[in-house]
Amino acid sequence: MSREMLSQVMEAAGKTAQGKTAVTHLVNFSCQKIKSIKKPDELVAEAGQFIDALSLLFPQPAVAAILSETLSNELESSLSNNASYFERGSIFSPLLSVTTVIDGTVSPMLLKDPKYGCFTELRNFPDVSGSELDSCCVHLQDGLHRCHDLVYSAILRILKLKSPRTSVVLGWLAAIMSLNELRAGPKFRGQKTQGICSDGFMLNICAVLLQLSKPFHSFSPSARKLGLIACDYTSSPSCRLLFRNEPCLASGYITGDEEKVTDPKRFLAPESEFKFTTEC
Repeated sequence: MSREMLSQVMEAAGKTAQGKTAVTHLVNFSCQKIKSIKKPDELVAEAGQFIDALSLLFPQPAVAAILSETLSNELESSLSNNASYFERGSIFSPLLSVTTVIDGTVSPMLLKDPKYGCFTELRNFPDVSGSELDSCCVHLQDGLHRCHDLVYSAILRILKLKSPRTSVVLGWLAAIMSLNELRAGPKFRGQKTQGICSDGFMLNICAVLLQLSKPFHSFSPSARKLGLIACDYTSSPSCRLLFRNEPCLASGYITGDEEKVTDPKRFLAPESEFKFTTEC
């Protein structure tokens, strides 16, 4: 199928409820197939066709519009769940959950998990040769980067749809950061904590956010945009980020208004006076 034909099919699908459901199922199916690969270093080799399929789907404006509706629904659902909802129930969770990061204490039983097989099954583990380890890391990083690129391309395409789609995806990102704020507390020592997203998931979402921030990097050709960021955004009532339990140096928290987190509009910030550059 040519790209032009794919665009027309997706556009037609986006005009009906059945078509939107079909596209959502297609994306979910591909994401789950990627997640089903047991060893992360074999991701590209074993699920390359599904990665390629999503790389064709996500840039489509019609698909981006459907995904923005899905993220809007996720945003509302997250407020009646805990922060780990995004890792369990998001349409992007299979892509953002690919990791070899260990949560909690390392134990021999834990290392028997298939996802650590890319390391534990290397010859003479743990005394592995440098060349074998380098080869493993190259394949592993390739798979992780492909997953990051997929989520990044989907989010970027939604952002290009303009308001109110832009507000939805920024609100979705703000909800993930805000509802996982306990991770930033002084008492969080990397231990596995119920109700929040894992280290691997948060590292992946941060990798996507770093890609989104490229226009503001000092070495970027468009780095002049850095001066357009309003420094008072985080202290403004329009800030999408929610600081309910802001950590302080005394190993405690500054407790804020608990009611705000029950309202999805808190993250959507529809009347923000700040421009997109600042909010992004």
